[in-house]
Amino acid sequence: ARESPKQLLLKLLKEQSDALIIVTYFDPEVMLFKLLPFLAPGCPFVVYSQTVEPLSKCLHRLKEDEEGSMNVRLCESWYREYQILENRTHPNMMMSATSGYILSGIKTILGVQPKLTMGSCGRKKGIFQ
Repeated sequence: ARESPKQLLLKLLKEQSDALIIVTYFDPEVMLFKLLPFLAPGCPFVVYSQTVEPLSKCLHRLKEDEEGSMNVRLCESWYREYQILENRTHPNMMMSATSGYILSGIKTILGVQPKLTMGSCGRKKGIFQ
């Protein structure tokens, strides 16, 4: 039996999530900071956007925010298609310069140093005491 949307929302509000993935064509800043409290400490978050400006605003806010995060990175996801013909291979001539940008990091509790243990994220993660 599938859970209803109301049951899923109540579950999300009661338990913290193991990961947060946001993909949007709009400004991700509001969505990221509304959903970040539902992410458990020591778990990863990833935000994708086609443009760098909204993610750079998020990056600066994450570095200054009281919530805390570590290993925050902003990188370009560059995808290149290749044309493969007999005795020659080269990139397609008609392609866009970029395929988007990715902001990633790990949520922490500010001012608390993590201990490395096995956690609910399914890999080694920080546990905060």
